[in-house]
Amino acid sequence: MTRAGTKLWALLWTAQLQFFIVYEVVASAWQVPFDWKRNAISDLAAAECYTSQGDGHPVCSPWHLAMGGSFLLTGALMAAGALLAPGALFGKAAKSLLAVGGIGFLIVGLTPRLSDSGLHMTGALLTMVFGNIGLLLAGWSARRSFRAAGLAAALCGLVALIATATMVVTQLIWVIPPGPDTAWALSWFGLIERIVVYPTIVGMIVLGAGALVPERRTGR
Repeated sequence: MTRAGTKLWALLWTAQLQFFIVYEVVASAWQVPFDWKRNAISDLAAAECYTSQGDGHPVCSPWHLAMGGSFLLTGALMAAGALLAPGALFGKAAKSLLAVGGIGFLIVGLTPRLSDSGLHMTGALLTMVFGNIGLLLAGWSARRSFRAAGLAAALCGLVALIATATMVVTQLIWVIPPGPDTAWALSWFGLIERIVVYPTIVGMIVLGAGALVPERRTGR
């Protein structure tokens, strides 16, 4: 494989910047209030306008197709980058887990929340759990080649996993069995979801950039 070919995975992961660009553009088109602490990221890809039954917040995304396309592109970039990355850099386990995480993003993009909520949540959990375990392992392994980027990515994976556990616990305690605290728990669902998802994407960007921009080494 050529040198350019060995860096293709890094270019793909650096291109994950598209997610944040599309996110901001789609959110700016909303005519109803968009609250990053309350609204799920997937609300931006909702194909229909509706009012949440949990806490009554409105959802209406005029440019939902763009966000859905961004989810699909994020998944494709994640999976392809993982498969193309050198095995010696991340290890086979990390590569496989990251590829599964990419498939999770693809499922999320193909199944807006109201069309098939069960499959949508399955895809999200694949990314949140398997993808972030893979990111943690990949970052830790990559620290041998680019220390700062590897450690930063590993930290991103760790933060995302802790946030995932927090999200699951809050859902099991306060949301799945509806009660007086359900609306309160849902009022910050968007915040905790972003602490899960953003580090996943940032970690990939950091690893990609770390591979493309060699660290400066000082010596005598």
